Amino acid sequence: MASGMRREFVGHVFVDHGGVVVLDPEYAELSDGDRDRVIDASTGATLDCDDDNLPPGMDHIGVFVSTGLGDGRYPVYADLIELPGAGTRVARIVIDCLGTEPETQSDDLRAEMIDAADLLRQHGIDVALPYDEHQHQGVDDDVRRRALGDDA
Repeated sequence: MASGMRREFVGHVFVDHGGVVVLDPEYAELSDGDRDRVIDASTGATLDCDDDNLPPGMDHIGVFVSTGLGDGRYPVYADLIELPGAGTRVARIVIDCLGTEPETQSDDLRAEMIDAADLLRQHGIDVALPYDEHQHQGVDDDVRRRALGDDA
């Protein structure tokens, strides 16, 4: 996290369709085309909400992003920064979809993800999470270090 920034837990996003949407609430109604793009998306898609009055240079209003292993309860954090003359502002939104963030709320998600991965393995789907010690002997990538709180 950038110097001078602090993180606050905002809440959870509950997912029952395998992804989340980020957009201005003014445009909360998805178009048929948006729904098709979401269904076809493997990692993400842009959304236009059937708005024909987009400002010049804008081709979409929001985004859809696939989540972790699909459905679940994902912690949401706001990274805040103090701006002189403007006060505290949100610099970044983080939705932890695989339990890779060091905060306490992500600890619970990590345990749920390990259980979900074990269930998938029982059904013949080979899933390897970066912080699952049983599946990653010797793996030491940045995501795993952050998830486990290791600085080494």
